[in-house]
Amino acid sequence: MTHIKLSEKVLIMKTFLIALIFIFNLQSITQANDISSFEIGGFSLNESLLKFFDKEKIKKELNTKYTYYYKDKKFAVLGVGEGSNYNLSTKIENYDELAITIKPNDKNYKIYSVSGDIFCLDDIENCLSKQREIIGELESFLDSNLKFDAWEKQHSVDPSGKSMVYGNNIEFSDGSDISVDVYSWSKEMKEKNNFPNTLQVSITTKEFANFLRYEAYK
Repeated sequence: MTHIKLSEKVLIMKTFLIALIFIFNLQSITQANDISSFEIGGFSLNESLLKFFDKEKIKKELNTKYTYYYKDKKFAVLGVGEGSNYNLSTKIENYDELAITIKPNDKNYKIYSVSGDIFCLDDIENCLSKQREIIGELESFLDSNLKFDAWEKQHSVDPSGKSMVYGNNIEFSDGSDISVDVYSWSKEMKEKNNFPNTLQVSITTKEFANFLRYEAYK
């Protein structure tokens, strides 16, 4: 989904002890137990993407090679970033790219997931370290009974089994979730698909979370 060659940007890891203030927009500084309290890059769940972009630009992006379609094209993931390389171009801070999930046949283009991606090239240990920092900061904002569950698995799109996902997520009472994941791609996937190692922070609705768990990869 990356729209530009990595060599065209200086991809450095941000200093998150400061930048975390901007990752999520909290409606209050009190502990939160509702995912509607969060946004990434100015985007929130259940909003219409039409609030941010013209319908024609969204349609154009849906027809590019960069858009990722899930099983049966039920959901589509669109890339959002800065500059002319993006049909959906907007100023973003603290991330190299955003990924927004919608239903391609939904005329209102409701947002089902928002992810902020930070490319860390080959420095996977730095990714994992920053992942731990983000999780600690988020847990300090959240209700005390909400904790991240850690897991790791081989990425399903890499048949070699050499690409890994190091995941951490919190599920809210309504089924929505927040995740802070690290994607470590094999050398072959990097060379073939231009996939960078990535730290990704996401907010996801219950419907899309359930689709990923029970349907998308069946």
